[in-house]
Amino acid sequence: MYATTPPLICVCICCVDCNWKEDQNQSELESVVSMAAEELSRRPRTGGIYKAIACQRESTVKRLKDLSNKEPTVDVGLEMADAAHLLKLMSFSSSEIVMAGQKGHKGAMLLIQAEILRKKGHELIAECQNLLQDAL
Repeated sequence: MYATTPPLICVCICCVDCNWKEDQNQSELESVVSMAAEELSRRPRTGGIYKAIACQRESTVKRLKDLSNKEPTVDVGLEMADAAHLLKLMSFSSSEIVMAGQKGHKGAMLLIQAEILRKKGHELIAECQNLLQDAL
């Protein structure tokens, strides 16, 4: 058993079997991770899946444009909300699209609530009419 932690030994591109102290090792590791992340973010996305995503993204944007001209209904609101969320997942979104999706979802919920309340209102009026017919 060691009284202190032994120095870490690593194999890297710049040297072989270099003895780094832990703080140097941690700093170097963070630097390498940062450089790798930056390189990955700049790397072009050229595989087949990226072409499929691009086609889906274009189709989704076109559908959103179509929906923006339709009569506002529960289904239209839900579809707009889902499409906006899908674009967000594809990293192809703006704050306006996100906000539109949230409003579409809220609008659909309000329309459903309004329909539930309308039905309840009709039931109460029908009960009222029945009570009055029985009483008079």
